[in-house]
Amino acid sequence: MIDIPFRRPWSNVTLSMAPIVVAAALAACGGTDGTSTGSADVSSGSESSTTVAPAKNDPSNPIQIMSSEPSVVSGGNVLVRVALPAGTAASAVKVLSGGRDMTSRFKEVTPGALLGVVDGLPVGTSTIDVVPVSGGATVASVVVRNWPSALAAPGWEN
Repeated sequence: MIDIPFRRPWSNVTLSMAPIVVAAALAACGGTDGTSTGSADVSSGSESSTTVAPAKNDPSNPIQIMSSEPSVVSGGNVLVRVALPAGTAASAVKVLSGGRDMTSRFKEVTPGALLGVVDGLPVGTSTIDVVPVSGGATVASVVVRNWPSALAAPGWEN
């Protein structure tokens, strides 16, 4: 009887293809430092619109993306911190994402600071807004870019 050692078919080919797959995935991401020079025309459904470029967290913006840079979100969710204007109660504002109310996902972690998860972001750019409950002008806004997950199995949604 001939003893043939167990060998996985294609194992050498699979290992040699790994660097090519990684290089292709990085090239598809743009290969930049995470900043964006493009801009998106974002409209809140009213007659006014604002041009905002998705990029790194702006320290002067009251909305900070905590889980990643705003331009490199993946998986459709993001951890967000909102610094409220002085004297503004947490109950006086709503957090919206693509027109959906996300306020119930936020908790006041310190006086004047909310922390929560915005989920259900579609692939592409989305806007997260903080608006007064009573209506009026947007308090703060940030644009995030959600990328498709490279490790998602076929048929899985982001």
